[in-house]
Amino acid sequence: MTGGFASDPAIQPCSRERSFIEVVVVGDDQAPLPDMVLELREPGSHRVVRARTDKHGRFRFRGLKPGAHDVRLPGVDPSLWRPLGWMALKPEGEAASEPPWAEPPPDEAITWTCRGHETLGIVAARLGLRPSRLVEQQQGAAPAQDVPLAQGAVLQAEPPPVRWESVATGRRQVLHRIGLPVSLVLRMRDDLHAPRGRRPYLLKISLETGAALPHRRGTTDEEGRVVELLPPSASSGELLLDLGSGAPVKMKLRFAALPIPAEDAGLQPRLENLGYPCGGERGAPGPHTRAALQWFQYASGLPVTGEADADTRLLLFALHQS
Repeated sequence: MTGGFASDPAIQPCSRERSFIEVVVVGDDQAPLPDMVLELREPGSHRVVRARTDKHGRFRFRGLKPGAHDVRLPGVDPSLWRPLGWMALKPEGEAASEPPWAEPPPDEAITWTCRGHETLGIVAARLGLRPSRLVEQQQGAAPAQDVPLAQGAVLQAEPPPVRWESVATGRRQVLHRIGLPVSLVLRMRDDLHAPRGRRPYLLKISLETGAALPHRRGTTDEEGRVVELLPPSASSGELLLDLGSGAPVKMKLRFAALPIPAEDAGLQPRLENLGYPCGGERGAPGPHTRAALQWFQYASGLPVTGEADADTRLLLFALHQS
């Protein structure tokens, strides 16, 4: 006898038969990027589900039907993100329900109101757009690249083209978000390593071309931090910190990518940026670097060994990123 059984629409695949896709988003230095918006598209339909990466730059979409799905960074220009690679992961042992698929929200024009001190390149990188896509509302044209925009200036752009990347279930897919603005983060401390909080400062920035940007004025936060966005072409600078009496403290700055903290050459710049001087040492830790490590470990609640062990390197990287 031939034939088939009538399908029962109430019968759905067991949740344990479903799979997952994990997406990790990293920046130009391959450090994880938190709070990045992801969009996953249901196979064979237009429905999507959106999520944000966690503090580790990661999100796992669960309850998926096995097979290929499409993923993208919504609102980001296709030229500013790319797949870096993938790896297979072990199946999950926990049951998971199907994602809340929904019709995608419409892509709308992008508007940004400048806060002052920003350049076109910084705003474009922050929004995930190429600078040529942004138009200053009042002028009707793109402003100059490295000229700070006036506070209150409004930039507009049409939504960028849409591009999807196919990802198979059971895998971790790494996406590279290209060209994010660089943040300058300095932690100012006194001779006793106490934070110099709520102190006025003046920041001077020079570009690779030799041109200088207008000076920026600000105030350190409660933890004594200076946090400023830098244009991609920034090469050097000077910080003047007002201590309230006497001449201001002057610091010469040079902007360059740091070696990863797993390398010895990545230790001293991060320690010094956090307020732990290393006596000019670079590379393999000498006596000054070991003393700086001891101070850092003591202040961070780690065992005070003066050695650059895995926990110390990890915390040093995390604090330097914060």
